Amino acid sequence: MSDSLQTGDVQTRFLKLDEFARLFEVLNSRGYEVIGPTIDQEAIVYGPLSSIDDLPRGWTDQQEPGRYRLVKRDDNAFFGYVVGPSSWKKQLFPPVATLTRADRTEEGWQFQEVEEETPRYAFLGVRAC
Repeated sequence: MSDSLQTGDVQTRFLKLDEFARLFEVLNSRGYEVIGPTIDQEAIVYGPLSSIDDLPRGWTDQQEPGRYRLVKRDDNAFFGYVVGPSSWKKQLFPPVATLTRADRTEEGWQFQEVEEETPRYAFLGVRAC
């Protein structure tokens, strides 16, 4: 069972570790791609996650003018980092989208509308900039 904390009118719920792991299974089974913080090229960035093992558990980042580095934490916090060098923009506003397709035939150009399937994302670890 999840734990909860009441603060004023807001109730916060905490998932136990096994429930948190199961969340990935449930989201994947419903067709969602989980996107969240992960370590890639020595930075905490947002990318696809397949399980809680992909999260930057126990890592933080140190940011100073002209410097960024990962540092091991003394605990196993899943979200113990500051907002890193990437954003959700790549998923929310994809840089490439095919709008139409044109084929040259003997009769001239034939234009076809392209219907791309909209990806189903589940964003994990979203916070303000």
